[in-house]
Order: sequence, then structure tokens, then C-alpha cells
Amino acid sequence: MPMTGTAWGKATREFSAGRTRVRGALLVLLAGVPAAVAWVVFAVWMPSTAEEYDAYRVTGVCDGPLRAGEDCLRDVPMKVDEVERHFRNRGRDLTATATEAPFWTYRTSFGGDGPLADELREGDAFTGTTWRDQLVGIAKGEVRQHTSNEPRDEPQPQAAIGTYGVLLAGFLLALGAVRLVRPRKHARFLPPPYARRLALGVGAVAGGVGMVGAWTGMPWWLAPPLIVLVSAPVVHLILNWTDEPKLDLT
Repeated sequence: MPMTGTAWGKATREFSAGRTRVRGALLVLLAGVPAAVAWVVFAVWMPSTAEEYDAYRVTGVCDGPLRAGEDCLRDVPMKVDEVERHFRNRGRDLTATATEAPFWTYRTSFGGDGPLADELREGDAFTGTTWRDQLVGIAKGEVRQHTSNEPRDEPQPQAAIGTYGVLLAGFLLALGAVRLVRPRKHARFLPPPYARRLALGVGAVAGGVGMVGAWTGMPWWLAPPLIVLVSAPVVHLILNWTDEPKLDLT
């Protein structure tokens, strides 16, 4: 029996609604990824880095023979094996080997140039400061510079990452829920271009707040409310952003 135009249209709509619900379910499941990232940041990463920084702050100078994993600061004579510059000279990686037994090799990096990082070349000798088998500082004469391995009290960027994970998880959950509950009208909730713009816009806000927070040293717990507060006008601008040209009829 041939299918009428009305029946065919109904079947097409049902198929489209079913496919939309599947996408909604996938979005709901996908929301678990940033939620898990946020949990790891707040429950694991931030406490562990805070504990590491506290231990480093009160550590003393090593005495006795060199031991693996020793929880103290030790100055070790070293020689540069290799220096690799980052893209556009924004920082560099350093590989160096101790010139005394047990001749361990250390690898570290620098986020930018400094009094020593931009001067060291292959074969140069310097004094390295180690802690827990990591090279945390370099020195030559009276000049000293910290490395990226040195523990720092900068939880603001971590809090920003965790906050963005929470917001992104809620956003994906809302998009998925709308597609599950109202599959034929989900496009009215948020047209396709705006979802990507919102995710990128709020992500940029989170990154900016995290960097400013680390630079100013503000308490990390201010980062989440600040991100939400600054994101509000950004979201408003994005939702009122139109790609359609406006005609001036005056």
C-alpha cells in the first residue's frame, strides 16, 4: 500500500525527532566529561599542589649523601646538555647532567627568558638546586633563576579551569535536556552558532580571570564568582549578536 504524503511527512518528523533525542542523550553523556574534569581539579589537583607547595616552603637544606626522592634542597654542579627554544622564543627547555656522582640528568623548562635561561648554552656549567628529584632552580655566580618545576602558590588558574568545567557541564546538560524534552523546538532554545560562541566566550573569560588572579595574587575562591559575574554580560552580548545586516531606513 503506498504511503500518502501526510503519512510520509509524519514519518519524517518522527525520524527527525528521534535523531534529535539521540543527540540530546549524547550531549547529556558528554556533560560528564567537563564535570569529571572539574571534580579532579577541585578534589585532587588543587589539594595536591597546595600540599606540595607547603612542603617545599618549609623544606631544609640536605645533608649527607645524595638520595633519590629526598625531601630537601641540594645544590648540585651541572653542565648544560641541550637548550631548546620555544615557539617565538617564548621560554625554553633545558636538559642538564650533574657533574658529580650519580650523574643524574634533569630536564626542566622556563616560561620566559630570564637572567640565566637566555644566556646558557650547551656545555656551560652552573649550579642546580634540586628537590624531590626535580630541578627547581639554577644559579651562576650571584645570579639565580627559578624553573617551572618549582612549586608555586598559584591556585587561581586551577580554580578557573574547574569553574569552566562546571559551567560547560551545565551548558551541555541544558542543551541535551532540551533536545530530549522538546526535540522539534530545540532550535528555538539556542540556534547552532550561539552554542559554540557561548562556550568559547565563557572559556575566554575563565582564562582571563585565572591569569589575572595569578598575577595579582587574589584568593583563589574569588575566581568562580568573578567568572560567573564577568560571563553574564558576555553571554548577553553573544545572545544578542546577529550575523544579519541591519538596514538603516532613516
